[in-house]
This record gives sequence, C-alpha cells and structure tokens, in this order.
Amino acid sequence: MVRFLQPDSENVKEQNVDAISWEDSNFQKYEMNTSESNLLSVFKQLQIDKDQGVASKWKVDMLANEIELFRELLSAADCKIGKFTLARLLTALDTIVSNSNNSTSSHTEEVLSLYIDLMKSDPPHSQYYKEEHSLAVLRQVTCCKDSLLRYCWHYGESVKSNNNSLICMRLNSMSLAKLGSTENLLWVQMLDLSHNELGSVEGLEALQLLSCLNLSNNKIRSFTALDPLRHLKLLKVLNISHNEIGNHSIDSTRYLCASPLSHTIANDWKLDVSSVARDQLAKYWEAYLIFRDLALTQLEITGNAVVDDEFSSFLLKILPTLKWLDGRGL
Repeated sequence: MVRFLQPDSENVKEQNVDAISWEDSNFQKYEMNTSESNLLSVFKQLQIDKDQGVASKWKVDMLANEIELFRELLSAADCKIGKFTLARLLTALDTIVSNSNNSTSSHTEEVLSLYIDLMKSDPPHSQYYKEEHSLAVLRQVTCCKDSLLRYCWHYGESVKSNNNSLICMRLNSMSLAKLGSTENLLWVQMLDLSHNELGSVEGLEALQLLSCLNLSNNKIRSFTALDPLRHLKLLKVLNISHNEIGNHSIDSTRYLCASPLSHTIANDWKLDVSSVARDQLAKYWEAYLIFRDLALTQLEITGNAVVDDEFSSFLLKILPTLKWLDGRGL
C-alpha cells in the first residue's frame, strides 16, 4: 500500500483540532520533494495500459482522415453540427494517442475553442456545450502528472516542517459545469471545487479517500444533487455554502436520478432519529437522507435559502459528530 494513501492518524487528528479554512492565504504552492514522491507514484499506478498495436494505428488513421474532412467542411461553411462532430473526433483521437504513449492531449485548445463557438452560436444548447467544455478542461488538467501538479497545493502554515501536510487539489474558479476524469483523482483527500457552475456532484462518489470538500459558490439547487456524497465514508469537512439549495420549489434532479431520494418518507424513519420531531423530518427529509450516513465534523451551509434557525437545529440532531457549523465551534 502506498503510504500517501494512508495519512498518519496522529497528524490528521492534530489538523482537525481547528476548523479547515478555505481562504487562499492558507494554501501554499505544492513543491515536491523526495519524501513526497508518493503522489506521483499513485498517479502512475492509476494509468491503464491500452492496446498499442495495429488496432490503435488504424483507429488513429481513420480518425485523422475524418478530422480532415470536417475541417474542409468548416472551411467552406459555418456549420454547428460540423463543429460539434469535429470536437468529438478530436477528443477521441487525443484519448487514443494519450493512452498509447501517456502524452498530453494535443488538440485540447482546439476542442475548447470549438465548444466556446458553439455556446455563442447555439444558445438553446449552450448548457450542454458548457458541460462538454468542462469535461475537456478536466481532461487537460488530469492528462499527465506535470499538468496535475500545477493544481496541487499544500494546506496549512507549517508545510516545510510537516511532510504529512494535507495536499489539496484546487479546481476552483474554472467555470466548471460538470465533473469528469475522476479516475485520475482517486488519490485526492482534499478537493476545492468552489466558485464554479456545478449543479451536480455526480462522479465524486469514486473519490473514496476524500475527507475535505469545498463546493461553495456553485449552482447546486437541492440536496438531491448531493446524493453521491452519501458514499464518501471518510468525508469529514464539507462546505456547500452559497449555493441555491431551497431557492427552487421543484427539484428536477429527483426525477432524473435513480435514488432513494425519489421516494417518499419511510414510516420507520422515526425509529432511527427519535430526537427529531416528525414534522421536521417530513420538512427536511432530503437533507436527512444525505447527512445520516456521514460523520461530518465540519459543515458550512450558510448562504442557502433553506438555512434558518430551525434547520440548523435539525442538523445538530442528525449530525452528532459535528464540531463546527458555519464557522461556529460547538
């Protein structure tokens, strides 16, 4: 087992004495030394060997031929379907090539440019193009270890004297509308996704080592959209402040995702939470389903319409492990 994946328990305990603060001043650029080379080892172990034989070559040749045909089409006419197809073909080509030699994606900038043009020229479908643009950005970020390390930061002030300091992936303020490439982030323990445009956290359930997560200042509309977090058993610190939870009377996510959140309240729930009033459980049942499986020690949820004194009281009842709520020690 790689030691990076097993943080020293005494060190984690010491760091959790104080609340995690996501202010920029608490992060220092990641500088790798020999004792911290485990991060690169983990990333290398996550790479999957692909077929590098004749099959890959004919796929590359075929895609290259199709790409040239669509480039000729776009040189003669401004065609939305042509731009979209070209973007998909370039993505497929980069995927095959990068899997063969672990190189970076050479056409990412062109793909990003195509999706930006599509967002402008086809407003009714701009959200879809924005999500595809986000996926392309994340593929670029996680395509190789050198790119990945540009987004790694040390958390805390004493990083030079503490080789076990938390390493945070900071993907904040990148206009991300959708998550992807999580297969390259399985080692992450601290993740900052704040100040993006995420309406869902689908994909984060794969990050089973995640202990600290910042989702503040996104576009999360309901607790239903947080359903994947129920599977993160090591999650201790969660920031979902300044989203849109409680602003929308209709939760469309509930009908799009197969989840226990799409069902009604079970009659026997009151047996699990005897300290919670039945009317509170009926009012906040979606929040209960999300948080009941978590052992959070720190939660920030201020800035959402759902938050008031009654809801804060409800959280304290269903999260007995909480030590910090919206910056206040308990």
